[in-house]
Amino acid sequence: MASPLVLATGVTAVVLAAVVTTVAGATGGSVTTWSTAGLRCLGIRTGGIRPVPSPSCARRCAERRRRLQAAAGTAVEGRPVDGYACLGDHGIARLPHLGPAFGTKFLYFCSATSSQPALILDRLVARWLRENAGLPLNELRWSVSTYVRYLEIMFGWADELALAADELELCIFSTQAGGIGDSQWAPG
Repeated sequence: MASPLVLATGVTAVVLAAVVTTVAGATGGSVTTWSTAGLRCLGIRTGGIRPVPSPSCARRCAERRRRLQAAAGTAVEGRPVDGYACLGDHGIARLPHLGPAFGTKFLYFCSATSSQPALILDRLVARWLRENAGLPLNELRWSVSTYVRYLEIMFGWADELALAADELELCIFSTQAGGIGDSQWAPG
């Protein structure tokens, strides 16, 4: 069964295409992806209707696809820290233009519904943790040790509250988003 996917922005297109492809591969389906912006993000020139990759671009694309698939595979297996490490560490992104906030979103949506899914660590969650719990987590820099600390804290609190950790993360995100009047996430 084909699932067409039309995407508009470069990095989003690449990551979402990888998620859809990974999910389709896991379920035995097939996915068709159209996105010249996403192809350009991977370094592929587009000519007419069909992409025209250069040999060096084809190698880069294959490596990036392998890295995303490895990260997604570890998330599916319930190993979010390993998935995070596939995407970056020590302040270095392993994929161009992919930061930790979007990387953790990618991992979360690839995660199996297990007791330890990947959790999203973005600007809003990190700000809430700084302001309300005194936890200085840098959400802008790739750091496996920061992500491990974040997961340990969130899973610990979730156990104490008898919640799923992703439900707790969503509560924190929603609370912080609601307190920012100019945020795209603020209630209308």
